[in-house]
Amino acid sequence: MMVYRRSVRRNMIQGLIILADGVPRKTVELGLSPGARSDFTTLRFFGLIYRDLYKNRYKWMITQQGKLFLQGKTSIPKHAYIFNNWVKRYSEDRIWITDVHHEKVDIDTMLKNAKKVELFN
Repeated sequence: MMVYRRSVRRNMIQGLIILADGVPRKTVELGLSPGARSDFTTLRFFGLIYRDLYKNRYKWMITQQGKLFLQGKTSIPKHAYIFNNWVKRYSEDRIWITDVHHEKVDIDTMLKNAKKVELFN
């Protein structure tokens, strides 16, 4: 029985920021390298992203937990222990967005700016 320890790393956060506008996307649409795309899907083990298997089963969406984590309003476990693609347990240690990314993300401002760009395109 092989249990893998996974954690959220800085390179995974960029895709999460892109998803913050609420538009479901495939990992290739996030502009991530192939290695970063596979790492990005690790975020599901921490409840930060999900796929709606009935509507857009190939596309990822950010969860409310993911938005709160980006904003620095909640923490997540430092490690998830995975067996056969299922979380067996979480570490007791917790991390904040500033532990893996240089700053909190202001989602509201980011979305307002994105809407302005869409209006002028």
